[in-house]
Amino acid sequence: MIRRRAFTLLEVMLAAMLGTLVVLSALGLFDIMRRSDIRQAERMALIEEIAFAHRAIGSALTTIVMTDLPMPGNEKDMDDRLRRFERAVDNNDPDPVDDEEPAPRLVLRTEPDGTWMQYESDGRVGRMRAQSLELTVRRPPVLGGRPQDVLFDAAAEARRRAMTPEQRRREAERESRAADRTRREPERDRDRDRDSDRGRSDAPSPRSSANDSDDDDRYALAPGVRGVFELLPDTLQPAGGATFERTRKPRADVGTGLTLWWRELPPVLDPEATEEEIARYRRRMLDFDGRRIPLISGLSWLRWEVYRGDRFDTRTRATWQRELPAYVKVSFETVAGRRENWMFEVAWMNGPEPGTEVASHRGAGSRANRSIDSRLNTGRPPARDNPRGRGGTGTLPTGDGSEGGGK
Repeated sequence: MIRRRAFTLLEVMLAAMLGTLVVLSALGLFDIMRRSDIRQAERMALIEEIAFAHRAIGSALTTIVMTDLPMPGNEKDMDDRLRRFERAVDNNDPDPVDDEEPAPRLVLRTEPDGTWMQYESDGRVGRMRAQSLELTVRRPPVLGGRPQDVLFDAAAEARRRAMTPEQRRREAERESRAADRTRREPERDRDRDRDSDRGRSDAPSPRSSANDSDDDDRYALAPGVRGVFELLPDTLQPAGGATFERTRKPRADVGTGLTLWWRELPPVLDPEATEEEIARYRRRMLDFDGRRIPLISGLSWLRWEVYRGDRFDTRTRATWQRELPAYVKVSFETVAGRRENWMFEVAWMNGPEPGTEVASHRGAGSRANRSIDSRLNTGRPPARDNPRGRGGTGTLPTGDGSEGGGK
């Protein structure tokens, strides 16, 4: 009987070593693939955040709501006012504003307690504190909120969420009928005048009368929202609001940089409001909980600039459309070393302070309120003139109450 030779110790050791090398090679390859997937996911998350921030900022800067109050003085007085602002910026003095002036609709400022940043612009390195950009917009730039949403009434929001599908359908139909009445009101006014001349009277149907009485019973709120783009450390959250809810979480690979937030602010109370209006405003503010959304995190620095006339400034204040800049420039660098440089054209409409009480569609001020929708400037720069009579200071709506054409 012939016995087969067994494996020697050397052969066993060589086989074990080869097996170990194969296993280690496979594990190393898997680890490389895992780290590559992580880096790719981080890059994709960063690209997604950059695109999200770009859309949010662009949406906000093209739907600015400027005051519909008359400008103080004539055009010469406004030019003098703008020159005073420019001198204040050059000398680092406070803004020369009047005590009775309405709340500004666009404010770019450096936060006194903001985080210090080292930035690079046009090949120059400098240090500055974090800035914030506060503005009023026709619709929320994030979360896809509708322009007619009552963002400052938590009770109304809770009622909407508690509606059944059938109730939501009826609510949508009622809003559609109200929009149709708004569009048909000029023709209805002309028909009513013509009928009155003929000695006829217009008697509304019971159904429409009930709808109109329901609308009159409610206080109408000006559409839009006031908010601020602010820069905070990645580990901090913005203040304001009873509860903290966000739909986007900062990336897992950040924590040593800054985060750009969009935070909704309560509407500014009219200084000439009556005691009843002040009481209603205070009751509404008890339920106020504006949205706070992180746009992009892991920033090394971010710098805002506005272009008005023939100069770039890192500070501005605008209440009337003549004071608006033509462009807003946003530059930033991430902790990972990615740089972006964006330029946005400014477009606006005129209207009351978003979230404040206005006359209903049957009230005396309804025409001005309804014209907000048709005053939206689509960003087409003027061919010759501009709001300030100087080159590159903004865009104006085309026509009277009609939308301007696109670029």
